[in-house]
Amino acid sequence: MQAFGSGDYPKAISSMEAILAKAGEGAQLETVYYTLCAAAFNAGDYPKAIDALEKYLQKYPKGEKRTEALFSLGMAAMQAKEFAKAITAFKALENDPGYGERALSSEATAAKESGNLDEAIQILNRLLAKGIHDPETANGAMLLAGIYAQKKDGEKAIEMLRKIREQAMMLDNVVKLNALAIELGDGFLQGNQPDQALACYSLVQSKPEVIRLQQSRIAAMQKQLDANLATMRADPKKALDLAAENEQIRQGIAQTQKMVTDFQGQPDFEPTLWLRLARAFSDSGKKWEALTVYNELLRKYPQVDRENTLYGLVIAAADAGFTAEKTRALCDAFLKEFPSSKNAPTVAY
Repeated sequence: MQAFGSGDYPKAISSMEAILAKAGEGAQLETVYYTLCAAAFNAGDYPKAIDALEKYLQKYPKGEKRTEALFSLGMAAMQAKEFAKAITAFKALENDPGYGERALSSEATAAKESGNLDEAIQILNRLLAKGIHDPETANGAMLLAGIYAQKKDGEKAIEMLRKIREQAMMLDNVVKLNALAIELGDGFLQGNQPDQALACYSLVQSKPEVIRLQQSRIAAMQKQLDANLATMRADPKKALDLAAENEQIRQGIAQTQKMVTDFQGQPDFEPTLWLRLARAFSDSGKKWEALTVYNELLRKYPQVDRENTLYGLVIAAADAGFTAEKTRALCDAFLKEFPSSKNAPTVAY
């Protein structure tokens, strides 16, 4: 246990295996088996962890750590990409008061990764039966929205995104929420469904807001991890129980930190979003709204995709019933700046 407590998991594995090799049949070894399981999991040796956890569950089907062992088995199987085994382990915990939501979320992820989207949808609907009320259900809702999008069920995807948007502070991956909303909106726009596109684009959050939400989520995960580590120091016996949960939190923190760093280095997406909005307004027959967006784009981002912005402004002005003089002035301005544009013949006409 000393090696495990100090984080020397390879040594802990060797020590536990040596004890098991010397022990006679009938020896009381439940704690030894479970320590071996946790050490293998923490060492990242997932095949060994799976083998040890399966032996533990076989030997101690009603053992004190059965619940923790089942969840750890599911997590280890996920890491090893043994999705069928992971699904079986998580399914056994669906109704557990402590692990139910985490088990459902992880089970759905395993089903999705194995290519069984319909099964994943059924599992996630069970997870979300009581709505979005914590990070686990928020992340599950995000997974469900992505699956609906993958299955080309845009209406259900939008409905789910709206619910997530209201609880965005609970979400691990707000960047993905933005990306999915834009992806769906683009699909609707290309499919001549501008009103649905506008509904999607309205869910996109600004870059500063996304960064603020993501940093807040990192802080919350770190706080939970610190609390778990404090519990382990106060009661070393709890170290085994919290091993899988802590690993999950660490992975979440690392992934979210990388995501924020990558996102901060990307160009501001607001100008391209506004272009999408303007086109959607125009296609929806809301010409004055389109004009407002195009003018704001030219004011705030005068050099960003200026050709398409000016062209959109010309078309929107003509459709909105501008006087011939005002429309001609806009056309002349476009042709002066972009005489070789592919849209020049349309504007000149």
